Amino acid sequence: MAADDEVDDASGEEESALPERKRVTRGDARRLGDGQQFWCTTKCFVREVLEGREIAIVDDSVENSDGELVHGEDEGLASEMYELRRRGGGVSDEATSEETPRVVRRVEICGFVVERRVRKDSKIMFTVDDGSGCVECVVWTQDGGVSGEQLEMFGIGSTADGAVTVAKEIRVGTLVRVQGRIRDWQGRRQINVDTVQPNLDPNEELLFWLDASRS
Repeated sequence: MAADDEVDDASGEEESALPERKRVTRGDARRLGDGQQFWCTTKCFVREVLEGREIAIVDDSVENSDGELVHGEDEGLASEMYELRRRGGGVSDEATSEETPRVVRRVEICGFVVERRVRKDSKIMFTVDDGSGCVECVVWTQDGGVSGEQLEMFGIGSTADGAVTVAKEIRVGTLVRVQGRIRDWQGRRQINVDTVQPNLDPNEELLFWLDASRS
């Protein structure tokens, strides 16, 4: 069966281990919004997405009877925030390990589609490989409300109708640029797609690498 056939995806895939969540108090989480980059879409490599740590917002630390600080409990709720460490192309892990992590809400990746499938639960799913890793991208098809003008602008499909329309035309081997939010689902790291731009010029991938290395 071809990798881009429209099939109902099986849910019994083996779960993979995700990076341990990072606990942040509510007070510290509120201060994250003071940084300008926090509100921007961050260009990054797929490996950064896969290695990123989801942030768990917990109650502020309190002292126990022994005078020790006890951190709040992680209730497992999604915060939509992830801590990424820069992993630039051609740069060793040793050289980047001491860099300050970035906390992001939305990310942008660029790579080739290596798998595509359609599920019966209103999802179009495709896997993007940028040379540093592969990540699954998900487009939900049941929402609406995007005008034709927004769809045609720069050839970019915006959520929801635009991304759906473009995603239906994506095929294996296509070079795409994807923007969206990182999600963890059933032990897998995914990107919930907001916008997608397919059929890019190969030179755009090189320009993206440069931007992602410096961002």
